[in-house]
Order: sequence, then C-alpha cells, then structure tokens
Amino acid sequence: EEYSNDSESTLTYHGLMFRASRNTDRIHVYAKDGEPLNCNFIPLDIKIGNWEDLPLCFQQKQNRTLILRFVREWNSLTAMRQRIIRKSGQIFSNPVLAAEEIL
Repeated sequence: EEYSNDSESTLTYHGLMFRASRNTDRIHVYAKDGEPLNCNFIPLDIKIGNWEDLPLCFQQKQNRTLILRFVREWNSLTAMRQRIIRKSGQIFSNPVLAAEEIL
C-alpha cells in the first residue's frame, strides 16, 4: 500500500520519490508509484526548518522523516552530482543511488 489515510491531515506515505527541477533549486515530490503529489520544496528551506511550501501532511512525523532523509542525502552530494541529477530529469527515491546510476 502506498499510504495510510486516517484523515486529511494525517496522510502517511510509506515511501516517496523525487525529481530535481532542471532550472531551479526545487525538488518535486511523488508518491512511491510515481504519481505526482503536486508539491515541491527547496532543500535549504527544509534544512533551516521552513516547511511552509509543503502540504500539511508533511508535518506528520513519518512523512517529515522521509523528506529529512532525502535532504540529508541530497546535501551529501557534490554540486556536480546534483547538477547531473537535475539534468537527467529522472524520478528517484535516493539521490546518492540516482547519481551512481547516471554516472
């Protein structure tokens, strides 16, 4: 199952996918099946604790953990590897593995 839905504000995702924008610093968020969730964020915003661009469900602990893990992995990449992922336009779950697959 992709997610659990106790109520609108407690939608819990069991895995997320991401796509880095080619032209901006934004990261677009997808469900595990590749379905767009129609939201995006800037990793630096998350790093400094600004969650305003993401829907309310991402305030929930499990969803927040998935986003924080992504940001930590994304920030561990060199700028060149981030740029390579951006240019690829691919949807991925782990940016470190995505960079290795592309290279």
